[in-house]
Parts: sequence; structure tokens; C-alpha cells
Amino acid sequence: ITVSASICQHSCGLPPQPFRPIMVIKTEVCAFTEARIYPGHGIRFARRDGQLVTFATSKAKSMYHQRKKAPKLVWTYVWRRLNKKGLASATSKKRTRRTKKATRVYAAMSADAVAAKRKAGPRVTKSAGSKKAIAEAKARGKK
Repeated sequence: ITVSASICQHSCGLPPQPFRPIMVIKTEVCAFTEARIYPGHGIRFARRDGQLVTFATSKAKSMYHQRKKAPKLVWTYVWRRLNKKGLASATSKKRTRRTKKATRVYAAMSADAVAAKRKAGPRVTKSAGSKKAIAEAKARGKK
């Protein structure tokens, strides 16, 4: 299938659109909650030392003036960042290492002898009755 340059490649049949730059909006960060503040929003406060402090809401301003600690308030972005809530990078789980079993040396055996015995597998003792039942089952299977 050939597609001409004048038709959109998304199979909608429309002519291609010219490149439109994405509009960038300069946002500020709340001094208390670390929330984004968009233009025309927020409250500014001039401290005694002359530094301008910007708050997202009147609630944030009130808490700041009450000298509350933002990391202790669950609704602030500061608390969420410190407690790793809602992060985009949290999607991947942290890998844990598996512990390897060490071979213990027993009083009568060396580590090599223990490893050889473990490799040999479990020793199964069969009674005369169970041997007879197995032989009968095998005989039935052959018929």
C-alpha cells in the first residue's frame, strides 16, 4: 500500500497538519504544600526579611502562619513525597535477593559427603506388601 504525501498517514484521509508548538505555562511551587500554582492563582506573602512566599490556598497560608509542619500533614505534597505515595517511578517493584542455603557440616560427615548424600536423593524403604502392590499394578498396565 502506498501513501501519498498529501494524505494523512493515520488513515483518516485528511491533509497533514502543520507542526504546532506545545504551549508552556510557567508555574510556581507553593512554599508550604509544594503544589503547583498556575498564573492568576495563589497568595503571595512578604516575610519580614523581604522574601516573597507563595501559597497555593488560604489553608496552606493559614497552616504556614500557625507554624505547622507540612511533612506531618497528610494532604500536602511534601508528605506524599516523603511517604512515596503516587510516584510515577513506583510502578516497578524492588527486586529482592534470594538467600542461598549453606551446607552445614555435621559431626560425623564432611561438607562434601553431605552434598553427595543430598544429590543421591531420598532413600525410600518399601515393605513387602507395597512391593507386591506395585508389581500387580505394573502387570495390569502391560495387559
